[in-house]
Amino acid sequence: MRAPLRMLLTTGQGILVVLAAHAVLAQPAPATAAKETTLVGPYLCLFSLQGCCENDLHQRKHHTAIIYAFDGPEEIQAAVTRVMDQYRGPSLDVAAAVEFQQTLDRELLYYVEPNPVEREAHRDCEWWHWPAQITGTVTERDGKKWISPTRIQTNSTVQMPDPLLKPDRPLAMPKGDPIELKINDRLSIRCVLIPAGSFLAGSPFYQWPRCHDEHPHEVVLTRGFYIAETPTTQEVFEAITGKNPTPEGRRGPQNPVEDVLWADLQEFCRTVSLRTGRKVRLPTGAEFEYAARVGTSDACFPAKYGEQQSSIGNKDGPPVPVRTKKPNAWGCYDMLTFYGWHACGDYDGANPTQRQVDPQGPPAGSPQIYFRDIHRALGGDQYGVRPNIHYWYKEGPTPAPDAHWIGIFRVVVEEEPTPAPH
Repeated sequence: MRAPLRMLLTTGQGILVVLAAHAVLAQPAPATAAKETTLVGPYLCLFSLQGCCENDLHQRKHHTAIIYAFDGPEEIQAAVTRVMDQYRGPSLDVAAAVEFQQTLDRELLYYVEPNPVEREAHRDCEWWHWPAQITGTVTERDGKKWISPTRIQTNSTVQMPDPLLKPDRPLAMPKGDPIELKINDRLSIRCVLIPAGSFLAGSPFYQWPRCHDEHPHEVVLTRGFYIAETPTTQEVFEAITGKNPTPEGRRGPQNPVEDVLWADLQEFCRTVSLRTGRKVRLPTGAEFEYAARVGTSDACFPAKYGEQQSSIGNKDGPPVPVRTKKPNAWGCYDMLTFYGWHACGDYDGANPTQRQVDPQGPPAGSPQIYFRDIHRALGGDQYGVRPNIHYWYKEGPTPAPDAHWIGIFRVVVEEEPTPAPH
């Protein structure tokens, strides 16, 4: 995720086109070569399936690559049909999502033989998964399907099956009304209830776009919580703190507040807590992702979120007020924003590989944290807006120099425990 950006065009039909100028790599086929076939699909480093960290990738060791063949000759198309006949989405729970991944692995997963062609192309798939077209001969051994490549083209187009691109439907709807955090006689923060539940956080391996550190893992949230309907607006932030750090040309009462220092984020939450008598804080990364995905475990293809995608917080564009796009099915607006990243309360690092219950992120000083004083930020964009990519929000006395990543924020309110019966 820290690699330089390349541009991606994502159409509403789920056609993914990488616009980076990758070379087409080829070597002469042997004179007696077996019949070649061409596989098309997400191409990735197998190492990322095992969980990884930045330092592992910086060593630039060679790892085995794989491709999920979503297109190819007739036998591949037949396999895709078999797989999609077993797809029970949209709106998979954890067990169904794991089962679907296993079906894909059994039917569509091909290992890519290491050779000079693959080694040259492999550099492109260590950080990110790329849509690729691999031509070579297919064999089977040790219960696995292999392709020995003679040509790899990574500026390819992949048509994902339409059922994978349908918007998610919640597995459960909230059983409670929104609450209002009263700020003054004129302003309040409206918060919607998010039910407790579990989901497969991170990205399934067949998803594109996908970064190496988005390892899928089950997350259980044992308590419901309320989350602000929109990012914090400038008029609300100024009413609480007396400050508006947003650049002058981007100001407006209903625009999200931008460039907030970490200390001021914490002071805002403390003050709102005191005024309202409720526990108000930043969401954890797990809470934000769960709310943005409406509790589901499906793949997060950007084409699914076209009606929700907002431009608030994007400093390359004009300032935009909140609530200009449709909310998600739980009533949250502006969760997915082009270059507008939401600050979360926990520190940022590669996703864990194990099941978690009410995760709070790695502890301060942990080697799991990417950089010192870096907190998780979600809901933004690299190669396509989606809820399961993460970046960072930096503590410090001044905003971070990269204006794209300064971010926006919304609060959560802890659901009050049900009183014990007398």
